[in-house]
Amino acid sequence: MKHTHRQLGYAIEAIIGDLVKSGDMQALFAELGLRYSVPQYYREFLSEEALTKAEGQR
Repeated sequence: MKHTHRQLGYAIEAIIGDLVKSGDMQALFAELGLRYSVPQYYREFLSEEALTKAEGQR
């Protein structure tokens, strides 16, 4: 059964990554009145343009 956990982890990682990169994660937090900052993990490889988008500053 552990191999299915790995597949689930990859699927969740892809979904979260898409939400962060598109800026939708920031928008979800804003809707709830919460502050959001892009995790360091993404800051290490996103371009400046992509990071701006992820921070909701399209």
